[in-house]
Amino acid sequence: MRSVRLFPLELLAVANTAGEREWKPGTTAENSPGSEPGTVHTNPGPAFLHSWDKKQRTPYTLGVNTSSARRSICLVYTVQRPVWSLSAETSLGRLQRRRMCSAMYALSTLGGYVLTSVVLFKCPSLLHRRKKETFRSRHISHRGGAGENLENTMAAFKHAVELGTDMLELDCHMTKDGEVVVSHDKNLKRSTGVCANISELTYAELPPYLCKLDVSFQRECSCEGGDDKRIPLLREVFDTFPNTPVNIDIKVNNDTLIRKVSKLVTKYSREHLTVWGNSSSQIVEKCYKENPRIPLLFSLQRVLFLVGLFYTGLLPFVPLREQFLEIPMPSIITKLKDPQTMTRRQRLMAWLADTLLMRKALFNHLQARGIQVYVWVLNDEEDFKRAFDLGATGVMTDYPTKLKEFMERNCSS
Repeated sequence: MRSVRLFPLELLAVANTAGEREWKPGTTAENSPGSEPGTVHTNPGPAFLHSWDKKQRTPYTLGVNTSSARRSICLVYTVQRPVWSLSAETSLGRLQRRRMCSAMYALSTLGGYVLTSVVLFKCPSLLHRRKKETFRSRHISHRGGAGENLENTMAAFKHAVELGTDMLELDCHMTKDGEVVVSHDKNLKRSTGVCANISELTYAELPPYLCKLDVSFQRECSCEGGDDKRIPLLREVFDTFPNTPVNIDIKVNNDTLIRKVSKLVTKYSREHLTVWGNSSSQIVEKCYKENPRIPLLFSLQRVLFLVGLFYTGLLPFVPLREQFLEIPMPSIITKLKDPQTMTRRQRLMAWLADTLLMRKALFNHLQARGIQVYVWVLNDEEDFKRAFDLGATGVMTDYPTKLKEFMERNCSS
């Protein structure tokens, strides 16, 4: 039950009377709040009571609260919802005004944030110093050009450099006797036919590559090599190509391997011609701590973080220490797998990843900050064109000859 205690005629207040007070019939009250002692308040009148009765559509009675030190006339309503008073209506108006002010403040803050984000996104140099580019690569040979020569061999690297490639991409492991070798797989089964880990063999014990290897990023395609089937050392690559930028993928989380690669880069004074990293954030962190002078690749975790910043508008405000974004073009998965064997979910995930990653606005913003964007591994001209149209700095390919011919035909772009 709820009651309305009668104070001065212009004020009513809501009080809970769920059996807490004793109510007795009466028509007047003395010493009601806001009145001098002895003041008598009468019934507010039929019109007042009629309006309340018509609005609430409930019966009412008059009573006097005798359990309190002060007595007053009360209207007792047997209703479940609260009865609003004049003071409550005034408070409601104030609350609405506060809410309106809060909403206007929030909208103005949001508008300022959006405007600032757009301006800094278009002109990042207002907040960030552009990273210095010691080299710029558009033509990148994946594993030296795994579609034209046996991957990660000196023959492949020489062929790519002779074609005029801007960068060699390769992978590193360490042998049992501490030699840093250039090879993609941890286990040699796929590439040599011998089921053994590189770390379990000395360099002299490493078997040669097979005569024929599958091209990982080209469905139902393989490459037959020539006489060079030897797994090379990283220092051989540095010795042979002193002026060619090299992209090093540290394939295992090994502190000694990272330290040895760093020493080789320093020994050959290649900090300005080398970029290193891995999809693992742990490996990238160790690379940075070992030698912060060597430019970094984004790890997978950092790529996801970057995309999140881009879509929330926070990217222009966040400093980035990496200098190279190396990402796949997700749509090529339909060329690597038989479309008939792909499930609807797989196709949907490929489409979603492609939509989120392949954004021209993102590529342009990063390049304005001096961060180069490489898209891998593309082997068809339509993919070459799409990547460059999106604003990618460079394309990584297994077919350096094909990419060179494409770039020559489209040199104006």
